[in-house]
Amino acid sequence: SFPILLFSIIAIQAQSITTNLSQARAQMGAVAHGTKVYFGGGVLASNAHADLVEIYDLDSDSWETARLSIARSFPAAVAAGDKVLFAGGIKFLTLQEYATVDIYDTLTNTWSVAELSTPGFYLQSVSYENTVLIAGFQELVSPSPLMLRFSNAVDIYDAASDNWRT
Repeated sequence: SFPILLFSIIAIQAQSITTNLSQARAQMGAVAHGTKVYFGGGVLASNAHADLVEIYDLDSDSWETARLSIARSFPAAVAAGDKVLFAGGIKFLTLQEYATVDIYDTLTNTWSVAELSTPGFYLQSVSYENTVLIAGFQELVSPSPLMLRFSNAVDIYDAASDNWRT
């Protein structure tokens, strides 16, 4: 006699959601925190840099907006603890790089500003629990010929204590 195995297959159908940002843009930072997704900064089709943060709530399928302290493209975006951060960035039109970090506290619904140890763009960020690490600083030395300066600095932010170290 052969054992007979019966399998029950349950198909779960994923839902697809289609939504739009208020303005077409690229080179922004994006990060998810809880049930919300944050899209901040970037460059618009008009080549203007955006300070807009658009916040999409997955549960309610609704949008909110906020503003970064400085319009810029290529900010690093990361979340840790109850904080969402947009760090660094550049305005290519003026070749201005930023060390600015806009920090959103999701519990108090307030924004604050901090500074990285080095201005830069194309930053990489990662978080673990309440700790954020930001690295990969690139500074534009000359646009023509293109010359970049790199830094081996790693800025570390503790979201629980609101403290920075390098």
